[in-house]
Amino acid sequence: MYPLFNTKNILFNLIFLFFVQNIIAQNNNKISEIGVPVRLTVLTIETEMNKKLKDTVFRDDKFKSDYGIFDVTARKIAPIKIKGENKENKINIESTFRLIIKGTLETNFIGIPISMPIDQQIAMKVWLSSIFSLEKNWQLLTKTTLEKHEWLEEPVLDLGLMKLPLTKIADAMLEQNRESFAKQLDDQMKPHLSWKKPITQAWENLQTPLPISEWEKDTVWASMQAENIAMTALTCQRDTFFTWIKIPVKATGTIKNKPKNNTKILPDFTLLTEKPAFGELKIKTLIDKNLAEQKMQKIFGEQEFEFKKYKSKVEKITIYNAKNNLWGVELLMKGSINGKMFVEAIPINKKGKIEIQKLTYRIDGESDFPAFAEWLFKGKIKKQIKKAIEEPLNQQIEAMKKEIEKKLENYLVPPYAKVQGKLKQFDWNNFILTEKSIEADLNIKGEWNVEMIGF
Repeated sequence: MYPLFNTKNILFNLIFLFFVQNIIAQNNNKISEIGVPVRLTVLTIETEMNKKLKDTVFRDDKFKSDYGIFDVTARKIAPIKIKGENKENKINIESTFRLIIKGTLETNFIGIPISMPIDQQIAMKVWLSSIFSLEKNWQLLTKTTLEKHEWLEEPVLDLGLMKLPLTKIADAMLEQNRESFAKQLDDQMKPHLSWKKPITQAWENLQTPLPISEWEKDTVWASMQAENIAMTALTCQRDTFFTWIKIPVKATGTIKNKPKNNTKILPDFTLLTEKPAFGELKIKTLIDKNLAEQKMQKIFGEQEFEFKKYKSKVEKITIYNAKNNLWGVELLMKGSINGKMFVEAIPINKKGKIEIQKLTYRIDGESDFPAFAEWLFKGKIKKQIKKAIEEPLNQQIEAMKKEIEKKLENYLVPPYAKVQGKLKQFDWNNFILTEKSIEADLNIKGEWNVEMIGF
């Protein structure tokens, strides 16, 4: 036997427990716009480039010049070093290549025509600059320029009795193919510079139904559906590229059955002319009232309340919409004493916490039933009932806030991103009890940053 004021299974507690467990259902009219700042450091670009550009960075088997047509290959023999600038999304690149030249040299030496096969390997240090841009299909593009080069080994042609210096010839060959050389580098880098894979994975994960908790033995599913995506142009501040992404989303969810995956294919982004606000995630929560009654009946059906010679159990629970916006619970009680007890109250958000106000009751039953009900609500018991509802609710809300704050401190999404942020607001508002559902608004505000750690 359990006195009513000692149990945590009172209706209001259970209803709010639903809320803090994020039970959400579809609301086609409620759209939130989420702003996500994204940064990509030059160090990350450098790390990815060195990881993905293993060896050959240039190859042209028809390298044309005034000295003939050659088969030219450039291989990376030292790590790429990158530095950013504060203009034009420009970065400066420094590396060392080994230039392999094969072909027939057509030139002259002191007026004597020379036609000789050559197979040269020359180490060269190169300085390049590259301007980054992001295409709407999520392809990161580069436009590279060969700024200067330095031969680390003297290029010479061994003629037997003498050696012919090839520095001027090699310089001229590179100068004549400067644009082609840079374009080949861009083409070589392009497959390794797409954001399509990490953005697609994030887009699909955002919209994949997620089991977030268990309600008795029923799984609670929650998901978001993204409407579209927009982004500001890339900007560079010394060693970091920045952009802002804006995504309108709808909150959806189900209980028991996993919702269908209605993920939209990642679209091309539209260009934003100014950065969006962080935004507020607005989730319209609702629970089918019949389902709530069934769950409550299971809980109360096992409890028996005893007062003096009387024992009584809750046989049926009905949730109703009382006057003056109060929420009501009708408890049909049967046993050695029978009657109905109507408990009414209203939940509000007060300074970020749930408070139960206007808690009242009325009864309808056998002659001694009023005394039975009066015992349940007499004196401090009413305050204890109120406290028993509010405390666990606010404890769970606070626990949920702390869990979100903990994840925002340093949340890794390997191998692509790291999320860091701070929760600013976590409020429940607009509690409504309709004929068919229990509703409330959950508003979440925060500030966060996404750093790409790979692509």
